[in-house]
Amino acid sequence: MTEVKAGDTLVQIPGIFVSIILIRQSEGQNIQNILTDIRRELNPNVVFQIINASIIYGLEHLLRTVTITFEAKKRGNIFVRNEEIDLLLRFSYSRRVSDAILFAGSSKSGSACLLLYSKSKNALYSAKKILHRKFSCIGEILLQPDLLKKDKISAKLGIDHNFFDDADFLKYLIERSALVVR
Repeated sequence: MTEVKAGDTLVQIPGIFVSIILIRQSEGQNIQNILTDIRRELNPNVVFQIINASIIYGLEHLLRTVTITFEAKKRGNIFVRNEEIDLLLRFSYSRRVSDAILFAGSSKSGSACLLLYSKSKNALYSAKKILHRKFSCIGEILLQPDLLKKDKISAKLGIDHNFFDDADFLKYLIERSALVVR
């Protein structure tokens, strides 16, 4: 996988364009209302998911997990009908939607990763403009792997992360996300 930064305008993975926007949610924002408003405003060709940035172990982890979801969808092996939920299930390493939302979904406030994807590059650019008006966008440092993320993810998986260096831990996470199947 080529090196990409979250601040890049657009990333293309097989068959789809992906855009990543890191946002800061204020304390008073109701995430459900925000999601409803965004869905009304965005082009129906653009799909998005808000992911808790504290469980993303780097940009490669994010993009490879997204790729796994879309490959599974192409093969008809998606865990649920909705690829946005499938993505959360893969990031939470779980088959329970409620667990996935609690672990990988957006928190009530703080930082989050807005993941947008579409087959249409133009629709994606338009969506990004709308979202940049709605949210305070922040730098990509939120996606960097760190010990806090490693601890949180390891606790969820019930493993001792001390057996892994960063590269092996990333490989392990990607393999685990691929194992969420029917």
